[in-house]
Amino acid sequence: MLNSAIRNRSSSLPLHEAIASGRRWLDECLDGHELCPKNTQPSSYPDLLLELDGSTVRVISPVERKISGPYVALSYCCRDPNSDFLRLSASNKETFEKGISCSELPTAFREAVDLVQGMSIQYLWIDALCKIPQFQSHEEHSSGWAELEVIYANSIFNLALATVENPTESCLGGCPSHVGLPFQVETSGLIGDDVRTVVPYRYYPNSLYHQPLGNRAESMQERFWSPRVLSIGLGELFWDCTQLQNASESLPQGPAAMARWTKLRQTVIPRTSDRMKLEEFWWLMVEEYSDCELAHPETHKLAGLSYIANQLAIALDDVYIAGHFWRTLSYSLNWRVDPQLAPVRERSRKPQRIANMVNNKVDERKLEAPSWSWASMDGTVYISRPWNFASLADVEAYTLAPVMSDKNVKGARPASLIIRTYCREVHWIDGKPMIPQNLWTPVENFHWFRAKLDDEHDTPANGTRLLLAALTEDDRMCTWEGLVLQQLKAEEDIYQRIGHFQFHRIPAEEPRETWQDDYRSMLDQRRALTLV
Repeated sequence: MLNSAIRNRSSSLPLHEAIASGRRWLDECLDGHELCPKNTQPSSYPDLLLELDGSTVRVISPVERKISGPYVALSYCCRDPNSDFLRLSASNKETFEKGISCSELPTAFREAVDLVQGMSIQYLWIDALCKIPQFQSHEEHSSGWAELEVIYANSIFNLALATVENPTESCLGGCPSHVGLPFQVETSGLIGDDVRTVVPYRYYPNSLYHQPLGNRAESMQERFWSPRVLSIGLGELFWDCTQLQNASESLPQGPAAMARWTKLRQTVIPRTSDRMKLEEFWWLMVEEYSDCELAHPETHKLAGLSYIANQLAIALDDVYIAGHFWRTLSYSLNWRVDPQLAPVRERSRKPQRIANMVNNKVDERKLEAPSWSWASMDGTVYISRPWNFASLADVEAYTLAPVMSDKNVKGARPASLIIRTYCREVHWIDGKPMIPQNLWTPVENFHWFRAKLDDEHDTPANGTRLLLAALTEDDRMCTWEGLVLQQLKAEEDIYQRIGHFQFHRIPAEEPRETWQDDYRSMLDQRRALTLV
């Protein structure tokens, strides 16, 4: 069903129409959706809330006031750390408790208040107005994620201000002419006489996904915590709940069949026992997350996906280890920082090793992710799917405690793996790993060898000894892929990942049929390694 009236809107989003759309979706969800929660009374409230009273807002303590009724939790961006707008502080808390005029709020917050009040909801949670900023230790940051989960999970819905970079901007702008909206056409001929709805391929990315809030990594978990999400996108509202996903004012009942074959953004964890679908969902989440910016990657990289990971660990009946699941490790270690044959994602960000970013700002022992995990990188990563691969490596054991006796050694990590696979020692010469000539020269006309560092700042000194460790074989593409590793201590088989490599058979009229034997002859040492 198409609401063509959205195409006739002016240069702004009419608030009264937005309120009507939001109320309709919420009422339908509460009254008619079997899969969605019906209770509007939270099991708990945040420590502080905004009470909305016409043109006035005040900060209240739900416990002291013994309030009842639902509240809305806000998601927004603040890209400019120096952005000057009204926030709650110890010095102005008493003023907030007495009540301030809505006109004193930054524009986006004021518009959010108007929309929430218009939907007959009296309470709103905005972190900047309901939490007094305090310095937090690493441990306090971790507990803060659990507190946020409770806040969003108990809200009646999450109001997401998708289009603004800072609260001082208006989120009620119109939809620019270059952003294609859905439309209808009359068809005839082979597909029959009918009226069809056409949804431009870029409609969802342009109107919602690639707006500023879509670049904020923390907002991913906020949408999964929440029972429902009402987003203010470009020129219209969008709605997501368990039963109705990717709905918009243009498409009030969602995109229907289109959602099954287009990669629309995931908004709920799949309700399925199909392991392949659950694993694919996880890797889509990891790739989306890696495209987003995280305020504190050195301490929050894994925490920012912890809720989704914990839910999937239950659904998969698997152990979650530093961004991976135990039973997927034999292929999920094969992540890359470049797309190779995959298309470059529009929002891709140049990856950096988080350990190289923090310098002396953070004790490296507190870094969340080991080098073998995609979560050790800040920036876009690409996950190889296992559907065409055979595993060459056996993952034998893991530990969640540092394996280094000297905790000050660079590379000590909170999780380690023991893998057994095909290996070859090589040396870093003139910007690349060099396979011994007696092995490479006889086959170099038949194969490509390509190696890519995860972070150019990890470039080894000329002559450094490295290890190639194979992970997967693709019989269809005639490739072997694996890890470029650097040893941490000469007397121990403990390594950290610094890159990724690939052997690929060169296409030819008479391709070399012994390609697997060639690769095994070059990586002929099958041995156990500890990765940290």
